[in-house]
Amino acid sequence: MSTRKYAKPSAQALLDSMNMRAALIAPHYNGLASTLREYAEADRGLEEAAWEVRKAELTTAYGFGETNNSKPFAFSNGVAIIPVHGTLLNRFSYSWGYVTGYNFIRQQHQAALEDDDVELIVFDCNSYGGMAAGCFELADEIRASRSIKPSLAVVDSNSFSACYAIASSASKMVSTSSSGIGSIGVVAMHMNVGELMKDWGIEITFIYAGAHKVDGNPYNSLPDDVKANIQTSIDKSYDKFATLVSTNRNLSVEFVKSTEAACYDADDALELGLIDAIQSPSQAVATYLDELSGSNDDQQEFTMSKENTQPGAESNNQPVVDEQAVAAQARADERERMAGIMNCEEAAGKAKLANHLALNTDMSVDAAKAVLSAAAPEQAATAPAAASNENGFTRYMDADKHPQVGADSEAGDEHDHGQKQSNASRILASQAAATGRPLATKH
Repeated sequence: MSTRKYAKPSAQALLDSMNMRAALIAPHYNGLASTLREYAEADRGLEEAAWEVRKAELTTAYGFGETNNSKPFAFSNGVAIIPVHGTLLNRFSYSWGYVTGYNFIRQQHQAALEDDDVELIVFDCNSYGGMAAGCFELADEIRASRSIKPSLAVVDSNSFSACYAIASSASKMVSTSSSGIGSIGVVAMHMNVGELMKDWGIEITFIYAGAHKVDGNPYNSLPDDVKANIQTSIDKSYDKFATLVSTNRNLSVEFVKSTEAACYDADDALELGLIDAIQSPSQAVATYLDELSGSNDDQQEFTMSKENTQPGAESNNQPVVDEQAVAAQARADERERMAGIMNCEEAAGKAKLANHLALNTDMSVDAAKAVLSAAAPEQAATAPAAASNENGFTRYMDADKHPQVGADSEAGDEHDHGQKQSNASRILASQAAATGRPLATKH
């Protein structure tokens, strides 16, 4: 048993890294508080031991046998499976289920690329997103590796924002039918705790040199010019995100931005071209391996032939219809129709109406142009109230009670002592119960 010691993670450092920085996270994500708490209380020795169990869970989810424990990644039947789970963090080299680091994904991906036993790399996606820092660089690396070894992103059951950026970079992207996809947008938060400090009888005075030295400090309201500077930075990140998705999914930048960071169900995401198919994890891998081996056409002909000879089916010699090709062409035609409406000259100054006609109706391009021509220009949008900009981050920060987070937190330990186990502890306990022998942990 190892006697190696690990530094306790600092949730405060994690939160600080998100303050005033671009984030790629779904608007409805409300799990940050629990993530921070579990992160602060994590035992890295237990988490490392639990990773071996998680590898087995990953291969089982795809219908494979036991994982090959000699590999650093989950591996079976020529397939390497890399989790993209939980909140995605920059400069973090682990995957603990509720958090996964970009460095971890990069290291696993590189190891799989260099392993001759690996025929296919699968990114198992279940995340509401995470940090913008480090995300686009990783996504570019994954896309660049398409020519080296094929990859498949499987969404089960969330792929939002940062997770979508990574998943879209794989050679192919498939989702389960109940999954959520999208949120192609960027957000930043500013925390103003000035009033709280006043309530505590603390007055903050800055003595500084350089006009922008205290821009965005958490003790004052955000001035308009500072907010404008932050917005400029967010817009740059948004352009990068939209361009990345445009390249990865062969969609126009304008079309990607027209989604307005919306979140979609799997069927809508398929219709928009954000994913390639809706399948279960095991079906997705089997189908893609068939495609790679060149046997997909034969398999499809066999399936169609079998369907035609089932009881009640008519026997005929008509040619087999390539349903996948028909569906793909229909999606391409629909994307062309939507782009034609949203990008036409008649849509200038009428973006909301154009988006509605493109996304919510079956109207042809010519018919939509006629409607847009007759419509009056839209009024400029007024600035939204501050409350309308609330997101998961601000709801967490404004809550009446906050968990005591950080490397030295004790309040949370006292409150939960004997009542709560970490994810890693539960995984290891389940493994011990199933096998009758405890899994050695590192201390």
